Amino acid sequence: MISKLSSTYIAVFLLWLFHLSGIIGILAGYEQWFFVKTPLNLSVCFALFILSFKRTDLKFWMVFSLLMFLGMSIEWLGVHRGWFFGNYSYGKNMGLKLDGIPFLIGIYWAVLAFCGYSISSFLTQKMNWSTRITLVFGGFLMTLLDAFLEPIAPIMDLWTFIPSAPIENYVSWFVFGCAFQWVIHYNFKKEKLEKNIQFSTHLYVVQLIFFAVLILTLD
Repeated sequence: MISKLSSTYIAVFLLWLFHLSGIIGILAGYEQWFFVKTPLNLSVCFALFILSFKRTDLKFWMVFSLLMFLGMSIEWLGVHRGWFFGNYSYGKNMGLKLDGIPFLIGIYWAVLAFCGYSISSFLTQKMNWSTRITLVFGGFLMTLLDAFLEPIAPIMDLWTFIPSAPIENYVSWFVFGCAFQWVIHYNFKKEKLEKNIQFSTHLYVVQLIFFAVLILTLD
């Protein structure tokens, strides 16, 4: 059986391999080929999340499923009612959808929430933060990544705002991000989710770099 440490190393290596390959391919002029592979990339990230976190307990996956359901429900209200985020719709490069809402966006909400909480919890241990700061910083991490993604999302045909993402999009991301952090904290405060810091940090950083490079290079 692959140990947790070695599986994390494998997951981190594959994270960087996929994202750096994407950057090189996009910069070489094959952006459309890579853009349509976004569902594959997100699915791989989810698979690596499973490989690295190595959670088989029902409680973890019930909470994960709850966050996924909440994420999709929030997005449904956003797309169909115009609540929270502004006027937007999803493009064709987000994979299979349910009533216009990609399943992958629900998974992405949950994965990002757990990784954000792992990073924030780790810093809490090092810096002796209060619970409130832990949850707020986790919500901030989620919002920051969204801020880097928004400028390139329409170029990648992931989603499009009309005319552009308003300030309430980021406010809502932060509020819901903090709420998701609370859900995780409430259910796992007696566990050490910060032990997943290595994978969580690499996933966050590699995506931040990926989006930043695209912002700087794509019109």
